[in-house]
Amino acid sequence: MSTSTYPSQPEGAPVSHVQANKPANLIDLLYDELGDKLAPALDEFIGPSVARFAWKSRAASGANGQLEISLQKVNRSSRSGAAKLVLDFRCEPKGGEPVGVAITLNPIRQVAKGTLTYRIQIGANNREWECAVYENEELTSQPGFARPTGIAALDHFGSIWCANQQEAAKHGVATGVERLGNPILNANIEAFWPRFQLASKKREWALAKPPAIQVTDKVTVNAKEWASGVLAFCLWALLLRTVTEPDERIPFDALTGADLKGLPPPDLYWPRRAVDLTAPQVQDALLKEGLVIPWHVIEAACAALNAGKHVIFTGPPGCGKSKLSGVLASLATGREPLMVTASPAWTSGDLVGRYFPRRDGNGLEFKPGFFLKSIDEGNRWLVIDEFNRANIDECFGELFSVLADDVVELPFEEELSEATEAAPARFGAVRILPARRGVRGAETAVTHTNTVDYAVGPAFRLIGTMNDADRSSLHQLSFALLRRFHIIRVEAPPANEVEKVIQTAVKTATEDLTLETAAYKLTRKGKRATSASIELPMALPRLTELFARDLTKRKDRAYTDLVQERVVGLATVQDIVRFVAEGIRGPTTGRDAAQVSTDHLGDDAKLEDHAQAMCASFLAIGVALSVFPQLDALTSEARLAAVKHIVDVFQPKGGPPVLMRRIEAGDRGTEGALKLALIDHADPTQFDFDNDKHVSIAEFLVEELFQQYRGTEEAQAFARLLSDNATGS
Repeated sequence: MSTSTYPSQPEGAPVSHVQANKPANLIDLLYDELGDKLAPALDEFIGPSVARFAWKSRAASGANGQLEISLQKVNRSSRSGAAKLVLDFRCEPKGGEPVGVAITLNPIRQVAKGTLTYRIQIGANNREWECAVYENEELTSQPGFARPTGIAALDHFGSIWCANQQEAAKHGVATGVERLGNPILNANIEAFWPRFQLASKKREWALAKPPAIQVTDKVTVNAKEWASGVLAFCLWALLLRTVTEPDERIPFDALTGADLKGLPPPDLYWPRRAVDLTAPQVQDALLKEGLVIPWHVIEAACAALNAGKHVIFTGPPGCGKSKLSGVLASLATGREPLMVTASPAWTSGDLVGRYFPRRDGNGLEFKPGFFLKSIDEGNRWLVIDEFNRANIDECFGELFSVLADDVVELPFEEELSEATEAAPARFGAVRILPARRGVRGAETAVTHTNTVDYAVGPAFRLIGTMNDADRSSLHQLSFALLRRFHIIRVEAPPANEVEKVIQTAVKTATEDLTLETAAYKLTRKGKRATSASIELPMALPRLTELFARDLTKRKDRAYTDLVQERVVGLATVQDIVRFVAEGIRGPTTGRDAAQVSTDHLGDDAKLEDHAQAMCASFLAIGVALSVFPQLDALTSEARLAAVKHIVDVFQPKGGPPVLMRRIEAGDRGTEGALKLALIDHADPTQFDFDNDKHVSIAEFLVEELFQQYRGTEEAQAFARLLSDNATGS
């Protein structure tokens, strides 16, 4: 055999991962090595307490308890590597004699498969840890082991006992259990104690690190590390009995009730309220995201989600529906939601799951859809944008029963164990277990050995979003679906709040793009030499009129603004501000690269007027890009009113037109690289309503709309709007 070397490891350092050109009998060598060394290493843990699980209930009853654990004896079996451990459990503060629990430890080697597995038997229950794998000429110790399924309280159990103190305290606020102190007293075992991760792989937990293996001309192990890993695995398996119903009761199970002050009963692992959102908390998080949502919308969302309902948010594009959904999910669960966009091509396979060809080409395998994927990833919230673009009633299928708290068995099977030389692969029927909100301890689902269970936790929520244009489609959703959701309309915030958002966006963009120094600078030479920068605040008056009109200063209240009338949302407004900021920012290739000459335009207009017009030109283009596509969602009457409002902002009735400007390359032979230019009509007979041959901003906007609605009566109506404004009629 060749010898492996480890240049990156100091002498005597543990190695958990080695690579060498070794035959598959490395599994045999590891089996023999552990058979000789594991039991003596376990003997070293006999005597002192290795763990103390202390807790108290957050309920008014004030239940509390403590369970202290020590290793009493290790009896070696005649079978190589097998042993029987006896753990002593002492319940405090009740006291009394310790209760002994026997655990049978059996190593199982499968040389053909290249694995070594430790199986522990506690009463009639078995747990397995596939602790080493040989493949690709590599022997690797494995920290992961199979976890039970179908236990809705498992996430809370893991977050309390298998997380660090800070995370356990944070999670415990949402449950009925508060952990007191560090549960693992022995430093060696604590180094391996399973670390619970909400996003862990499906049905898998893991030790904090793999125990060390070294391969030279033989296989050697760090016996104390392996003994620590085995004891951590045994303690974890025993703790799981507090949240599942064992097939056969053992003395340990009598210690786990609150009446005996041992470990908490399953009831206490559930949160006091599965979702516990408060409006001030959500409002603060939204403000940090730069999003303003009316208080009553947030109150409605929190109350609905806390009450166990799923929700559908409706509102105009850009009003913050998706961002609101993400904030709610993050605050409720501490994790980002799974966000997907529905499409007309969706079927139940997209939400629930379907068979796909295996990568190795050997038949089919079941792949979970978005709903089951969310459940499998620790009951991560699912947000479906454009909710009703798919045929949701058809896609939901079996989920109707799940949301009604019924167990559903799907017409699919998923692999439970891989095929070996001794046995074929095992498959189990896929089931969805709903969140039980009744007598929770009694209704905790029991793991079945012949099923693959996806357990919906009580804190799981599904959120859909729909644009206002799709609200008419709500009646197409069945009553069976609608009664499982609350429909919440995301209203527009007050104009004064929108104005604050606009001002913040202008300030932020100015700072981010360093516009004080980087914006285009208009110049004029000659006797009246001067210069003026194009500044983003120049757009504020028109931005305010477009999106945050102050109704207290207006006599005519026929139309408010594009946000209050639900044409667009705040995100669209912020996008337009950023667009204008990028438009007025000059090139940074040289000190004078942003200098724009205006000498050819004469001295009739002030440079500040040119700068204002340039800023307004970019604003108009931004409106055409971001607002005009949303007009399709409006009725003809609402669309005409919105267009009239936009035209009035850029050219009030009877007022002088503001001409479009653009920045173009300067003439050859001139010193300036850039110059400010007016834009001429390509066809003055069609859109030159003021007969000056130059394109005004209002004319530009109407021409864009005319092309968008070409051939309709509305196109002509838009043209008449501009004609009336130009003549003042």
